[in-house]
This record gives sequence, structure tokens and C-alpha cells, in this order.
Amino acid sequence: MPYYRLEKKYAGKGLDLSRSVLERSVSRCGELLEPLHDALQKSILAKDIVFTDDTTVKIALAGKPGSSKTGRLWVYIDKLGQHFYDFTESREPDRPITIFKKFRGFIHADAYPGYDPIFLPDDVTEVACWAHTRRYFERAESSDPDLSAVALGLIRKLYRIEKIARKKKLKEEGLLELRQKYSVPIL
Repeated sequence: MPYYRLEKKYAGKGLDLSRSVLERSVSRCGELLEPLHDALQKSILAKDIVFTDDTTVKIALAGKPGSSKTGRLWVYIDKLGQHFYDFTESREPDRPITIFKKFRGFIHADAYPGYDPIFLPDDVTEVACWAHTRRYFERAESSDPDLSAVALGLIRKLYRIEKIARKKKLKEEGLLELRQKYSVPIL
């Protein structure tokens, strides 16, 4: 919630907290939590697979009431669900490239071209996202409905296999076995 809205909300409850106090408090909390963030980042990037994505956030422009620009919030997650965030003022790939500079393993991400330089070394493997892949076949339905239907049917079969794995609560070895037996032939 933006500071000006928090300021109004708290004032409505009889608590006089100015935006500057709220900003300083959040900044100080960020400073105190930075070692935790750094430890999480180090732990996650030491794993063999990382999931990443970004989303847009609106950034209010200082000194220009009502004006904003679009920034990005990036998330990096390991298989256990541990995660850390990073913020950039644009979608330029510099920060993700820096974050993954020493990473070795598999990166599960969308097809954002900014990730391409990360995948160039032999020891970093791109793992594509089926949800994003599926979208392209859905868009292709109007130009080639038959071929699109075949591809979407195969993707649905892969999704069913993953649903079975979740229901059975399979761990790594069981999941690998299930995928080798049923997903690989589909692929």
C-alpha cells in the first residue's frame, strides 16, 4: 500500500504517522533484514534449479503527483519454496544476469529474451515453462486449429501426469520415475 494511503488509514484510526516516518521505518527494516535476504539469495543460488519470473509494479515519481512509471519485481525460488525478491526500475536484463552470474544448473523461466545470455554457458540449462508454451498454441488456434489441437492435447496429457504426481505427493525419485515412464514418450 502506498505511504500516502497508509498515512490516511492510520490517521483515520487516530495514529499520526507521516509518510516520512513510514518511509524511514520501512527503509530501516530493509536494512535490518538485508543479511537474511543475502543469506537466502546465497542458499537459493547454490541449488541446482531455480525458478524465476518478474511482474510489473507501479513506481510513483517523486515531485510529480499522479505520475508513475513501470518497474519490475523479480522473484527467485528454489524447489523447497524458499525465495528472495529483487527490484529494478526497468525490465533490462542486467540485474538477472548479475544475479545468475555464478549460477550453475537449471533455470526455469519464461521466454523473456533478457535471460538468453544466462543460458549461453554450457553449465546453465534453460527449462521452458509449459504455461507460456501453451499460450502460443492457443493463439495459433485461429491460423491452424488442427495442429494447435494436437499440441494442446499433448500438453494436457503432461499436465495430467503432473496432477497425478501431486496427488501421490511424489518426491524427486518417484517424480523422475513417473516422468520418465509417461512424460518422456509424450515429449
